[in-house]
Amino acid sequence: MIFKPLGRNIVIEFLEDEKEQEVVLLPSDYRPTEQPYEIVRVSSDWCGDRCQRSWEEGNHIVVEAHMIRQFGHAGGTYYVISENHVIGHFDESAEEPTSNAPTENE
Repeated sequence: MIFKPLGRNIVIEFLEDEKEQEVVLLPSDYRPTEQPYEIVRVSSDWCGDRCQRSWEEGNHIVVEAHMIRQFGHAGGTYYVISENHVIGHFDESAEEPTSNAPTENE
């Protein structure tokens, strides 16, 4: 079964943590600091019928973490984000800047 979003929704998936997982014991009252943004991967070429742009499967996008919505159906878990909560995306075809320092023209 294929989930096809409507509106301006994009189906996403979380990136695997590339670091080795370590077990750390924490106090029961510990509350981790939430990151306001999350880098996720677009997991389907299907975008809602009102999306302003096309999103390709595999694109890495930066989204507002607290706006990610999750639901389950038929044994699967789905994550969606509204297109207006996408902060930006990584363009793999563009060259990386060599410095963040402003140029003389700025």
